[in-house]
Amino acid sequence: MSYDLHFNSTKSFTQADFESHFASRPNYSVEQNQAWYENPDTGVYFSFDFEFKSETGDHHPVTFFLDYMRPTYFAQEAQPEITAFIKAFNLTVKDPQDGGMTTGKFDTQNFFQIYKEGNQHACQEAGKTPKGISVLPTLTLQEAWLWNYARLQRQNSLPNHLYVPKIIFVGYKGQTTTAITWPDAIPTLIPKVDLLIIPRAKLAPRKFLIKVKNTATITHDAFNYMIEKHTTKPLHNAALLDYQEPPQNLQQAITDLPRDSGSLEILLSNDQVLDAELF
Repeated sequence: MSYDLHFNSTKSFTQADFESHFASRPNYSVEQNQAWYENPDTGVYFSFDFEFKSETGDHHPVTFFLDYMRPTYFAQEAQPEITAFIKAFNLTVKDPQDGGMTTGKFDTQNFFQIYKEGNQHACQEAGKTPKGISVLPTLTLQEAWLWNYARLQRQNSLPNHLYVPKIIFVGYKGQTTTAITWPDAIPTLIPKVDLLIIPRAKLAPRKFLIKVKNTATITHDAFNYMIEKHTTKPLHNAALLDYQEPPQNLQQAITDLPRDSGSLEILLSNDQVLDAELF
């Protein structure tokens, strides 16, 4: 099941126009009459198909497809891509969804509302949370998406030695949680998440005088006292830890953490974690 949106043009619109537009934009791969969008930081994906013919025989130069049973922020990331495409070629839209746009103009609020309704219907048709799907509050998902959507821009704005991690979703002690990886306490911009996953090589504990690489996990709240102690400054509602080498007491605190013993269960893809409110 998907939200579909058809585009029509009053002028000549060719496949070359289609390919040129999407090939010039980030996160698209264009092949076989399709422009496939996939953002590696946010996990959002959707597509635009050229020369689409519907089951009823209607012909439209391009149709947009966004799957249902996806986090609400999928629509938020799609909206500026739709808007840019319409503006580039002065397109009109046809929305086949009940209650959808009828004037030929793209209406952002209507798009969000109709997608939300269709998404909620699809989720509720699936019954209670289906197998393979986890949930978190919409606000939590929104904050994670906003962070990830801006991650690359923030990374490029900071000196090369600083690391801006992606917020990921993991199963931890039977719960779905937000997390970042923080290898060996490297200089990092640390957002507020549930869990810190710390791969240890340089800071690994020793066993019989030999460092044994492993991973430690600790909640952000439990380790916040060390984060605050070494925060250079707050930035983007996150803690910037900027140093050439981790301070000795931070190194020791991380080395002393117990090795994760299986409480870290599974890495979840973004489309596996939906808004709890949808159900």
